[in-house]
Amino acid sequence: MKKRSIFESPITIGGVLAAAIATLCSLAAGAAEFKFASVISDNAVLQRDVEAPVWGFGEPGKKVKVSLNGKAVGETTVGENGRWTVKLPPQKANKRPSTITAEYVGGGAASSAISITNILFGDVWFGCGQSNMAYTFAGYGRLPIGGEEFLKKAEGNPNIRTLLMNDGDNRNSPFPREDAIGIHWETSTYESMRKNGAALYWMGWKLNQALDVPIGLVNASWGATKIDGWIDQKWAKDHGTGHAKGVACFWYNRWTDFMKAGGPEVYEKKIFEWNKRFDPASNFVNTKPSLHDPDFVEDESWKELTIDGRGFQCDPFPEGFTGEVWMRATFELTEADLKKNWSIGYSESYGQDMNYLNGHAFGGSGNPNHGYGVPIKEHGRVGKNVLAVRYKVYAASKEGRPGGMLKPVSIALWPSRAESHEMKFKACIGEQMPKDIWNHPECRKPNDARAINMFSATTMDAGLVHPLYPMAIKGAVWYQGCSDLGNGKYPEFFKTLVEGWRAQFTYKDTLPVIITEICPHQLDTKPNSTQRMANGETNAPTWSVNADMRRQLNELATFLPDCDTISLLDLGEADIHPIRKEEVGERYANWALQHVYGKKVQGSCPQVESVEWKGPKCVIKLRNAKGLKTRDGKPVKGFELGGPVEKGKDKNGKEKEGVVLHFASAKIVGDTIELTCPEVKEAFAFRYAWFDLDCGWNVVNGAGLPLGTCRRYKDGKYHDQLVK
Repeated sequence: MKKRSIFESPITIGGVLAAAIATLCSLAAGAAEFKFASVISDNAVLQRDVEAPVWGFGEPGKKVKVSLNGKAVGETTVGENGRWTVKLPPQKANKRPSTITAEYVGGGAASSAISITNILFGDVWFGCGQSNMAYTFAGYGRLPIGGEEFLKKAEGNPNIRTLLMNDGDNRNSPFPREDAIGIHWETSTYESMRKNGAALYWMGWKLNQALDVPIGLVNASWGATKIDGWIDQKWAKDHGTGHAKGVACFWYNRWTDFMKAGGPEVYEKKIFEWNKRFDPASNFVNTKPSLHDPDFVEDESWKELTIDGRGFQCDPFPEGFTGEVWMRATFELTEADLKKNWSIGYSESYGQDMNYLNGHAFGGSGNPNHGYGVPIKEHGRVGKNVLAVRYKVYAASKEGRPGGMLKPVSIALWPSRAESHEMKFKACIGEQMPKDIWNHPECRKPNDARAINMFSATTMDAGLVHPLYPMAIKGAVWYQGCSDLGNGKYPEFFKTLVEGWRAQFTYKDTLPVIITEICPHQLDTKPNSTQRMANGETNAPTWSVNADMRRQLNELATFLPDCDTISLLDLGEADIHPIRKEEVGERYANWALQHVYGKKVQGSCPQVESVEWKGPKCVIKLRNAKGLKTRDGKPVKGFELGGPVEKGKDKNGKEKEGVVLHFASAKIVGDTIELTCPEVKEAFAFRYAWFDLDCGWNVVNGAGLPLGTCRRYKDGKYHDQLVK
């Protein structure tokens, strides 16, 4: 039997990378349709005791009359932007469903009247943030504790309604949307409740039970998003604070400049011409299958490619080549081959690659010495197989070596390399780019301002929050921070975020904002948090970026008026998504009952009010500290105390000035905590609860609410922690 070489066949490159770019929906599309905004729909809860706005869209210049239960309550004219708004007279809480009707005034047919039904008046709470605000009763692989039992109990309650902004076709947007897409208010069915954020829903349930008024819950949240994604670009560019203002200006100008330059229509023409010059795939845009598909065969004109140490600086490439190349190789595999582990190595490769085995993408890197496991077990075939590579050559290496691959590409058994076979390629080569690739305008692809992702600043607000304005609400809840660990600009963004809400929502008197101190959770560092604890790092004070974010969230309570932080220090797990969501919702509700509704409930967590530095002793006075104790009845745990600034080394071994911290003895005296430590002769700094995972921190008030992560320095300035 003839011995098989897996590189017997030459290669055929192939594939069309069809760049089908969806056309942007015109903002004016449907503007003449007479309708209510999607966030003002059947089953809505509208805010009581305030002139709650209702709004919609119609033909510019038309007069609109709005009626509540058949009684006219206001008139307006549709603006040039196709939008109309009427403020209702303040209404008391009402469980009897209402109907709101809007109709054109004068010259309009009777059919122009539109209505929304089953409307209640009560309190509307807005929840915003990342995955723990979005965490549903269906969970992320783990169900919230008690969730299913709760859903059975709560199902059918006619007085709790939800508006989930992530429903329908809503995601982030490059421009502020005036109307959301495909969403509506929903009543408490099992399915509608199950897809909503559990913590916010539990808050609503407890408020409804305590107040006996309808509750509306508006949830705009998306896992892993950062705070800069939630600021309003139009408002923040004019009124934002610090870095947040600059970010908002960039994204606002990005979109407006794109539209001024002709928008999608002009972009499509520019990208077509750019691709025609520099993207070799553009020569095959009408070809099916695509270049990376194994059945692509139109490679007759492609060049044989030998990789011999000269990179892509010799035939068939132009001299000093910089640009894009598509390469393709075919090889044979047997049944036995499909059971082995293979890798492909790009040793001394100066460029960026994306790889496809039989059309399935894998790898992708710009490192000079890299290799990938080839997914032959998953995507390999007996007989002919196709490896396609899209390779971008940007420039020569820093060491002066030419761009491209300098050593032959091989596929080999991993990790033994007992069998290795060299790849032979055919190549389709794009046009040579100008040598000054980094600065030359021809080398830059035309900007498509629609190209955004979940980490694009301001775009979460633009798609999920902006369509809510000017909705009347009672208050807001913010649960975010896990994706902003290490963000020293967080207070600036938060100030801009909240001031934007307060400028654009409708509310009575003040808009309270409940901030959530994120739970302790494991960080996937090397070593991870659990391993750090097992290694004994917590036997002495150590740095924690997780704790520093918790500290920032707690300090925001004093940063803006009418804001307060609820600590979840005692609910943490290794998982970033703790499943005790009912307790979170209960804390939100109790805070609101105390501070918004004036009920005799202790809803605030203990917080640092002032600090006295008394020689070797530090005395911390707490507010919200009635009944201060430890939750387990054991001595206070988790405080660290440090002396004055001195010279030493920080956590990275750098010589710096800073403070040395030691675990302290802590004693509760009334509403204060007294700290002492034998090593500290003059108290200058303290910290509490400073690690990623819960280390048994136990200070709570009489209601069982925990003291959150905190830190202070005697001179009010930040100082690095030194290591002794």
